[in-house]
Amino acid sequence: MKEELQKKLKEDHPEIFQMLYIDKDDYNRTQSEPESRPGLAIEMFGIECGDGWYKLIDCLCETIDMICQREKDKIPQVHQIKEKYGGLRFYLGGIHKKYADRISGAVSMAEKMSYNICEKCGTTEDVIVDKTGWIRTKCKECRDKDE
Repeated sequence: MKEELQKKLKEDHPEIFQMLYIDKDDYNRTQSEPESRPGLAIEMFGIECGDGWYKLIDCLCETIDMICQREKDKIPQVHQIKEKYGGLRFYLGGIHKKYADRISGAVSMAEKMSYNICEKCGTTEDVIVDKTGWIRTKCKECRDKDE
């Protein structure tokens, strides 16, 4: 995902994306963990999917924020966001068990929805999971551009 979209997600959902470091200054300013701790994928690689899923990820984060604010509890943190086998994968840590089912349900729904949203441009028109080579979820226009 483009750096500008990752920055926007971090600005809009700072607690969820606490471990997302956009640049070295951001890392130095927010890093409080000991150096010996293994790095999380979100720290090392950022968000590992196309820009087309930005709105889906943003909406999922709003839902997570809403669930946690309703419970007046700590908001979980993203450990990894990536594309795998043509679908979104969204991994969180620090989910309180009293609302884990609701958050898991929201994540599961977003992951299922990703198969109907072009990972590259975000359209829902003429989207298929393209299994020729790397498995990707794309619309016809983006598939044609990539050939």
